Amino acid sequence: MSRWRERTRRVLPYVVVAAIGFLAAWLVLFFFVFPQSMVASRVTVPAVIGLDTDAARRKLVNGGLTMVVGTSEVTPRTAAGIVLRQRPAAESEEERGTAVTVDVSAGMRAP
Repeated sequence: MSRWRERTRRVLPYVVVAAIGFLAAWLVLFFFVFPQSMVASRVTVPAVIGLDTDAARRKLVNGGLTMVVGTSEVTPRTAAGIVLRQRPAAESEEERGTAVTVDVSAGMRAP
């Protein structure tokens, strides 16, 4: 067996242990010492007025928020299931997981 292979076999376990130790230390720092760098605690509320409730829910959930359906009202020109208002307002900064209340249309009023 060559000297190179013999040295590699002797050193390899130390290199592997050092790499695992470095990785473990980095993960502890990443998850426990500096957790805020991993996930932002505040998010911008997206605009969902004019979307149907399914699209609005997807957009809010993808933005880190939840959706609650508020009131439902008959409107003269808006189809059923379309978001009329939202609280908090679009583009405001809120905590991740905040519930956004949307008021939806119950359909068009008969003439």
